[in-house]
Amino acid sequence: MGVVLESVIVVWTLTSGGYAMEEQTLELKDAAFLGRAGDQGANWSGMGVATDGAHLYVGCVDMSAAQALALKYVIEPTLSPVWAFWWPNRAGSGNPDAEVFTGAVATSDAVYFAGRSWYLTSDGIGDKEAKAILAKFLLQPPAGGDAGRPLWVAKPNVFPYRGHETYMAVTAATEAGSSVIYAAGQAQANGFNNTVILAKYDANGALRWSRILGNTGFFMNSYAHGVVAHNGSVYVAGYTHYPYYRSDNLQATLWKYDASGNQLWMKTFNKPLPIPVLRTVTVAASKGALYLATALRDGPSGGIDALLLKYDEAGNLLWSNTWGGKATDLSKGLTIADGRLFVVGETASFGAGKKDAFVLEADPKDGSVISTAHYGGAEDDIAHKVLAIGPDLFVVGESRSFATTVPTSRGTSTNPAGANDPMFLRYRIMPRETVVPIDIKPGEAPNSINLKSRGKITVAILSTAAFDAPAQVNKQSLTFGRTGTEASLAFCSGPKDVNADGRPDVVCHFNTTQTAFQAADNKGLLKGSTISGRRIKGTDSIRIVPLAR
Repeated sequence: MGVVLESVIVVWTLTSGGYAMEEQTLELKDAAFLGRAGDQGANWSGMGVATDGAHLYVGCVDMSAAQALALKYVIEPTLSPVWAFWWPNRAGSGNPDAEVFTGAVATSDAVYFAGRSWYLTSDGIGDKEAKAILAKFLLQPPAGGDAGRPLWVAKPNVFPYRGHETYMAVTAATEAGSSVIYAAGQAQANGFNNTVILAKYDANGALRWSRILGNTGFFMNSYAHGVVAHNGSVYVAGYTHYPYYRSDNLQATLWKYDASGNQLWMKTFNKPLPIPVLRTVTVAASKGALYLATALRDGPSGGIDALLLKYDEAGNLLWSNTWGGKATDLSKGLTIADGRLFVVGETASFGAGKKDAFVLEADPKDGSVISTAHYGGAEDDIAHKVLAIGPDLFVVGESRSFATTVPTSRGTSTNPAGANDPMFLRYRIMPRETVVPIDIKPGEAPNSINLKSRGKITVAILSTAAFDAPAQVNKQSLTFGRTGTEASLAFCSGPKDVNADGRPDVVCHFNTTQTAFQAADNKGLLKGSTISGRRIKGTDSIRIVPLAR
């Protein structure tokens, strides 16, 4: 049984100095926090997030109350709470770390939270330990009803050993016109083991089948953190550590099963992950491809680097790529939005504090990083999950950097800086930049620029068979210089065919003193937009004169 949160109003806060962005493919719109006293957010298990298109559903843990915590927010016009409940809403849990929701998925009529519970599960052998749970709740309870009253709760109890068990992730699929739920996690086959488990349920909570994916032997560990259904199959992402007393063999692993529970393949990435406390392996799928987000020990940047992997449906590794700095950088969640790949996590290499939340966009074709952003303050700020709703990207995590006071029906509630607080970031997904050909100082070679000049630099935007520059370029939007964001435009003259290809080009002139070029620069960058709002950019070589000594 749960309780409904008392009219808490989330206050959006844009934090000065706590946010940085390298390129503009994402624009931060809002940042919000739950703002209740105590510590809420994620323990080692992470957080779950889901959407029905109009709302966010978040599963996490209230560490101060030793209870799982579920939240529902309406998205428009601003992110505002609809309900929240603590579950099982009973005091006296024998394991404060064991009441937690770590996965969430929404269907047309319900939201499913996956995790574990000590209080609501039975053991039957030896000391009682936490067990996996999967609970179904209505998206909207009836008038006067309790949002925290589940329609059903599944408690698998996988192994006769009756050790620790947990679901870490959950996803939904439609098969033969009906909703089915897949839950993945791990369970103990013996006192020196954890092994990945996968279970399939129907919408009424009946277990269709369950499977043991990992090695059940002594000193063998495997964990699952992500699950996704795609093109009639289900994929589980996690890691294997065989045997777990070795430190050099912790590997990202991806399992593929069909809808009947038959294993089709298992693939491991043969480079070591960080120590177990730092590992997370999550998965997203799109157009026949599987994307994994995790971390790489001893990464090329000098520390622990965020690691991205792409597989095809046959299990072939298509590419791998890393991102990070000299400290620890961990990816924890990812999503695909209109063919664009977004990854979130935590970084200690960049940002304002000890750990900052990061969001990066990577190219699905090769994993190259297109842009990065980070958010945080003086303390730890971590992004756990991400999903796209309409034009926006929602990042869910936890923060210790900011004090938040929110009004309630009984006065106010304050979460001070230093206490853990659920964090919600909303980014607007901006259109990608289209590369257009430009010619700096048409007719000249090399394109010499005198930094002492008080004149103007001519730049032509060239038309092509597919791009009519005079008809499409919004001339007033153009910026040009060292980074491409310099407001140096003086004027644009009439269309002119500067390269004699029979197509008129746009010719504009920029104030040299406002371009911010430096002595070592060797290229100029122009940015702007089309009349329809599509972002454009172009580069061309330059030579600074007098030459730097």
